[in-house]
Amino acid sequence: MIKQRTYDEIVQSIRNNIYERDPRVDSKAGTFVSDVLVQPQADELAAAYIDMKIMEINQSILTATGYDLDRLGMNYFTYRHAGTKASGRVRFFIKNSNKYGVTKDAFPEEVSIPEGLEVATAATATSDQLVFKTLSSAYMTQQQMWDMANTDESTGYRYIELPIECEAVGSAGNVEAGEVSAFYSDTVEGIVAVYNSLALTGGSDNEDDNSLRMRIMLSVLGASICTKNGYLKWVIQKDNVNDAFVVGAGDYLMYRDGGYINAAGSYTYGLGGMVDIWVRGELPITYTNQFTVTTSYKTGIGQEGDYEGVPCHDLVLDFQPVLQIVSIKSANTGYAFENAENFEIEYGYSGTSTLEKTYYKDVLWDFSVTEKFTDTEYYPMDVVDDTEVEVLRKQVNAELLRLMDEMTNVSFNLNWKTMYYEDISSYDVTPMFRKVSYNGNCYKLIALDKRLNGRMFVKKNNRIYLRVYQNPDFVLINMPYSDEQKTISQKGNDIGGSVYSKDVIHFTDTGKEKIQDGDMLQITYTTNALISTLQNEMNAMRILTADILIRQAKKVDIQIIVNLNIESTYDSTTIKNTIATALSTYINSMKRLGGRIEDSEIVTIIRSLSGVDHVDIENVTLCKVGGADVNEIILDDNEYFNLYTLSLNVTSGSTVES
Repeated sequence: MIKQRTYDEIVQSIRNNIYERDPRVDSKAGTFVSDVLVQPQADELAAAYIDMKIMEINQSILTATGYDLDRLGMNYFTYRHAGTKASGRVRFFIKNSNKYGVTKDAFPEEVSIPEGLEVATAATATSDQLVFKTLSSAYMTQQQMWDMANTDESTGYRYIELPIECEAVGSAGNVEAGEVSAFYSDTVEGIVAVYNSLALTGGSDNEDDNSLRMRIMLSVLGASICTKNGYLKWVIQKDNVNDAFVVGAGDYLMYRDGGYINAAGSYTYGLGGMVDIWVRGELPITYTNQFTVTTSYKTGIGQEGDYEGVPCHDLVLDFQPVLQIVSIKSANTGYAFENAENFEIEYGYSGTSTLEKTYYKDVLWDFSVTEKFTDTEYYPMDVVDDTEVEVLRKQVNAELLRLMDEMTNVSFNLNWKTMYYEDISSYDVTPMFRKVSYNGNCYKLIALDKRLNGRMFVKKNNRIYLRVYQNPDFVLINMPYSDEQKTISQKGNDIGGSVYSKDVIHFTDTGKEKIQDGDMLQITYTTNALISTLQNEMNAMRILTADILIRQAKKVDIQIIVNLNIESTYDSTTIKNTIATALSTYINSMKRLGGRIEDSEIVTIIRSLSGVDHVDIENVTLCKVGGADVNEIILDDNEYFNLYTLSLNVTSGSTVES
């Protein structure tokens, strides 16, 4: 270590040396010797000492900063991360879809939202306008909008939701819920507004010194690519990688080498010799393939696309792993096949195992229209007399209003297979609706009047919705991950989330009927190119016999329902956007791989926000999509949270605001 010497110490040392050599020389301050010989040399030497100290500081990873830290990192092939772009989802509201008594004919004939469409925030006195672009495209016909588009509970609009990314790099792109509210350059015919229901997250400025310093130290500790630290060091420095976890022989998540969980619940080791690098991060790239429907495909004979014994109509896509099916269109008829992602799902489950799922959509029930039913396309009516229809509608509205207070808002985690159907044998007169209950709470009404053709109604956010059951044409089936089949040896087959995945398009019975022999299907889909990029880099540098697989970490979608009361002086929409921003930022950005979340955390975050008066902790619903309500969710080390749906039931005093 360099011993630092000050200017005064150097001056005095030079004067002492002069005196020792010739005591007659006067070197006091103000003399010629002092001003011309002593002080200038002392000044230069003091500056040299400072430079040497700076050099010493900049030679240590612990103390170097800026470009000097960059240079030290280069010694270990570790480079400062560039900033990242914020991303999230935005809703495109469909024209006329929120109007009372709207019919299908009032909807646009079609809506086409291109990839790269620019939307933006509004500029304010303190912030510039931020521009975002869509990462995929969407197309819906009038029929599909009527059948499939979900309804925004706050506005009543039906919407199409797409992923977006900020065009500018940096943390400024992390905007709150409700901030993205305008088109930037081009508009979309049939779309009247845009809106982000959750915060946009993931934007960061250029990596700071502390983060780079940590990664350089990790590089020093893991200098060998053949160690876990080495693999982690290598992958964590790559662009678009947010987090990573390395699994080797003997780890409980390593099943590719033949490991599994035995009947006693203990992990049984496999043969070893393999490494899985689980990566959280995405680099979406969209492809369009043409698929010709052959006679053998229609009959299901000799299809290579079969999945888990399914005999036909499953297509393995060329590029893996697959993030999303954007669209499937028929060249013969122009028909756009209906994607299961555009539907909601009723789950039936036993414990934590999902057994069955039923696709549906909920349509806000319009009490204002009394002259006719607007939903007869979903539920045809055997009534031709307009007067009878008008009377029936009034009866339905009156009965729904009467039963509304008895109904409970539906929650995401209901086990619909264990519902109790009301015994109507005790009624003297058959009621108009039968109640369907769970744990003593009414969650659904089924029309018994034959003229109503079995219409079903639910209550969401204190509003009545018509529940319409429909089957999609196709569904994306992702190859199972290791933790989904951990009790079975997966030797050589546990490759889900990698470039060797076999993610498939599965056509349902409904979709099969629409496939024509000789037709050309145009299939547009998005893959995670980050996985293939990293796999190619690893293959180029790994030891020839090493078996190293880059895998996409598993996204665990969670759903939250919260009942809360706000102070009367606060606006409910503002409060809901603030809560959505706080929760989505916390869950999607701050929780790392293998994290855990408790319902008490959710309550604590909401209670800390201005304007929140009370949170009903006893009625907070926290669950995985399709799973049971729990107090805590704990992930495996290759999983991460994604806030999929947030429902906030807000009251102000005794008034329902949502």
